[in-house]
Amino acid sequence: MGRSKMLLRDRRGLTGLETAIIVIAFVIVAAAFAFAVLEYLDYNSTDDPDGPSTGQYSVHCMATIYQIHGDDDNMLEYGEKFLVAINVTTLYRYALNDASAYPQLKPNDEFIIEVKPPVGAILTVIRRLPPALDTVMNLG
Repeated sequence: MGRSKMLLRDRRGLTGLETAIIVIAFVIVAAAFAFAVLEYLDYNSTDDPDGPSTGQYSVHCMATIYQIHGDDDNMLEYGEKFLVAINVTTLYRYALNDASAYPQLKPNDEFIIEVKPPVGAILTVIRRLPPALDTVMNLG
């Protein structure tokens, strides 16, 4: 009997500090695991049936660019002016190479033009066609 009393008296449990350290370690491991899973799902979730991008870029040019004022290096820098001429009648045709797949732009239609460089910010221009259309127009 003396020996069992001694075992009960010397038995030591976890202190509050040790428990807190263990819980914090579990939380950190769980957060790291959740981050890894979410990053994997975000990388692999795409609307493209071929999966995530393989680093290949495609260029769809539906505009003609003229340099108005600059240093002839074909790079837009501060103080330089370029003119971007877009033929709006061919915008939908380039989408699927089928003019009947999408309706043509009509007066008062709003359209969006996005300039997407391989690296860097996307330039978005939103414009509305005027009520009367001419062959050549400046939409500002």
